[in-house]
Amino acid sequence: MGNQNEVRKNFGQRASEYRLSTTHGNPVDLERMINLIKPTSDDIALDVATGGGHTAISLANYVNEVVAIDITQKC
Repeated sequence: MGNQNEVRKNFGQRASEYRLSTTHGNPVDLERMINLIKPTSDDIALDVATGGGHTAISLANYVNEVVAIDITQKC
């Protein structure tokens, strides 16, 4: 549990940076991801360690449902 607490603390302190990150939210990279995955409206996507949610949000436009989880609550 100690490691999880350290991760929560570390990410929590930087959550805003992840959310606003131009690297994580790069539209060209996210579009490339969508083109590689080829999601359909019948799919359910799972985004583990979602961080700022960039992947989950991008997939939400193409799939039936997105489940996004992270061990931290801050975003």
